[in-house]
Amino acid sequence: MIAAFSAPGSGEVGAVTSHDVFILRLSDRQWIDHRTRISLFPELEGMGFAEAEVVSASAPTHLVFYGYSGSWDYVWMNGSRTASYDHFTAFADFPPAEWGSPLAPPWFDVLGIYAHPDNREGWATVDPSTVCMTTAHTVGPYLAFVSNDGFGPVENLVTIYDQGCSRFVQKSPFADAAPFNATGAPDPFVVQGMAYSDGLYVFLR
Repeated sequence: MIAAFSAPGSGEVGAVTSHDVFILRLSDRQWIDHRTRISLFPELEGMGFAEAEVVSASAPTHLVFYGYSGSWDYVWMNGSRTASYDHFTAFADFPPAEWGSPLAPPWFDVLGIYAHPDNREGWATVDPSTVCMTTAHTVGPYLAFVSNDGFGPVENLVTIYDQGCSRFVQKSPFADAAPFNATGAPDPFVVQGMAYSDGLYVFLR
């Protein structure tokens, strides 16, 4: 498997492999649909990418694949389980204020990403007003990146991107970051994809 995603309101998780896309219905844990990847996301053919995530909770639902050269943005339709290609953004064109931050994850080795709609469990613990221009003192909707820094002694990281202020606001060692600090949490090196839908689903090798 390569990536996973869950669109708000769908009650489903999509699992993306090198050739296929499988849809898991969460209510009864049944695989209910299967498409070829090229039929849904032809622009990804031959491209190297690390993960995917839904980055907007309101219509239209944007599904973004993060790759080594940039990101591919699609509009995802829950009812038909189809995607419409929107645009590609090269990594060189990512906003420097975001990806140039020391809190940004190492782009070259992202292991998994999930989007959280509201931080209801309080997994993101930083006060965002200490990092960006906001009056909020708790993180709201956010993206979490699990990555490997790749330099010196290997360290696995969890980085929080606050969607309200469009900045990376927190970087923590994997072993210290909720929910990955819970007993029985997976080894980051075997993470293949993550998706949040009233709970975090982690796909492993």
